[in-house]
Amino acid sequence: MNGHRRIFLAFAVLGPCGWFLFWAVFHTVPGQDWVVFNTAAALFRAHDFTTLADPRGFTDVLNRTHAAWFQKPISVLHPWVYPPVTLLLALAFGWLPYLVSLGAFLGVTIAAMAAALWQWQPDTRSRIGLVIFVLLCPATAFAIGAGQLSFLIAAAVLAGMAWLEVRPFVAGLAFSLLCLKPQFVPLIPVALLAGRHGRAIAGGLVGGLVLVAISAAVVGIPAWVAWIRLATGDNPVLGKLIDVVRVYDQSAHTCLRILGFGEGIAGAGQVLAILLAAGCIGVAFAGRASLRQRTIVLLLALVAGAPHVGDYDHVLLAIAVLLLLLGRRNVRAGEASLAACVWIAPIFNPPALMAVLKIPVLTDLSAASFLLPIALMLVETSVVHGASTASGFDRSE
Repeated sequence: MNGHRRIFLAFAVLGPCGWFLFWAVFHTVPGQDWVVFNTAAALFRAHDFTTLADPRGFTDVLNRTHAAWFQKPISVLHPWVYPPVTLLLALAFGWLPYLVSLGAFLGVTIAAMAAALWQWQPDTRSRIGLVIFVLLCPATAFAIGAGQLSFLIAAAVLAGMAWLEVRPFVAGLAFSLLCLKPQFVPLIPVALLAGRHGRAIAGGLVGGLVLVAISAAVVGIPAWVAWIRLATGDNPVLGKLIDVVRVYDQSAHTCLRILGFGEGIAGAGQVLAILLAAGCIGVAFAGRASLRQRTIVLLLALVAGAPHVGDYDHVLLAIAVLLLLLGRRNVRAGEASLAACVWIAPIFNPPALMAVLKIPVLTDLSAASFLLPIALMLVETSVVHGASTASGFDRSE
């Protein structure tokens, strides 16, 4: 940490800004995403599967049952769009009173992430520093404030990577938890195939199939049929759902649309982001990169290539930045500055939020910030490639 004191001092000062921003904007609807989980669990226990699958009816129930929690009703559609596997998670905490369930969920998932982070530093001081600065990052404010799955996803990725070479099958089981948020799943097989991690692939398949089987047994096969219809577009309200999701989205597609580009260019930009992410993962995992460097590239690529990503998902980016700054003695000034911008970016996002301020330049800068993780991903991949071709490259960096 000593080599980047100014950056970490800036993090310590700017980190609380993310918490202030979240509170200023979302204090009227705190925990609005966990409310969705809580409502889904309640509807399932009541066997009200019709409302569970109806976005407008679901939002009406959500507002009615949590009126005492919200200062004002949620005005846009706030449906249940997660796969049935994720409903298992909601049911695990949903039997508790809302505030207790939210606290229990955040406590368990933050503890899981902290335990996973603990494996990535060599001594207690740097381990504590890593955990503190992840919790301090602006993205964490949004993840806690919304009641999102970010910490559990981070724990799954970090644990999977930590075990990849020593317990590959268990690593695959950890990666299978990403099916809780399916947009992060497709790039994991790219990494495992590029690195020829056959046992990890087997573990991922087994873990995924077990989760699907359990969810089918508990939630029911019709729930899977309904979700597949939603995911494939065979649902009359899908267009409205996409519009709602994209309001606060930060994917390449959404940001390009906000910048004024047409649907064709925005779609092509999203495809390019996915291809770049897959390519960088392939270079990192197929070469002689260290485990740490591959993890950094993977974390960056998961967000850079995701077709739907929010501020709370930037916890993955913050971890990548901290692993980079804490893991290498020599980080070029430009590289370190780019990494710092990635860590800080949630303060100026999402673009739709900046648009509320009616300052066009700020909105455009916010929308253009989707390029930051892509740029850092490309830089780190070039570092990996250069180190892989140099003699005496140390995989244990």
